[in-house]
Amino acid sequence: MAWGRLHDRALGNVKLLKLSDGAWRMWGCALIHCQDNLTDGFVDAEVIETFRVRANRAAVIRELTLSRVTGKAPLWKVVRGGYQIHDYLDWNPSAASIRKSRERNANRQKRWRRNGVTNAVSSPSRHANHIPLPLPSTSFGSNTRARAKKRAGRASEWLDSIGYCFHKPRCTDSDVCRKKRAAEKNAQRGA
Repeated sequence: MAWGRLHDRALGNVKLLKLSDGAWRMWGCALIHCQDNLTDGFVDAEVIETFRVRANRAAVIRELTLSRVTGKAPLWKVVRGGYQIHDYLDWNPSAASIRKSRERNANRQKRWRRNGVTNAVSSPSRHANHIPLPLPSTSFGSNTRARAKKRAGRASEWLDSIGYCFHKPRCTDSDVCRKKRAAEKNAQRGA
């Protein structure tokens, strides 16, 4: 999954504060696009159409490519075929380093799987010498289960009393939810 870095103080950045809503959205979409496609901050001019920014694109691009703060570079630089995000590689890893990291992770996972482990569950062949020991039978085993079931029932009653909803999606009206739960309990008793 791709992700881009956005500094937690970006909302206080003067260059970003001066952007219109459309320009802010275009800038954010471009960051996501660059990280997803490993372009090292290059935004193809044709790709901008896919960002679905509901503003005058020409005005937004002009806003991003002109310096709006004295002494500061614009957020985008016009280059052949599109735009380059200013200082992109200062804040985000390069495409080469991401590919290298992905390759390292793939190799590490292959080594792990070659050792007989898949999906974090060990293969039985790795533990061939392991002999499972029987659990001692105790008189309190079934009693413990019964007490746990009783506690769970009390917890459920308490959650019912405060109107907690277990439905997915959650109910917005607690009375409707209580009626649903009562109907579900009656259906379970009848089945």
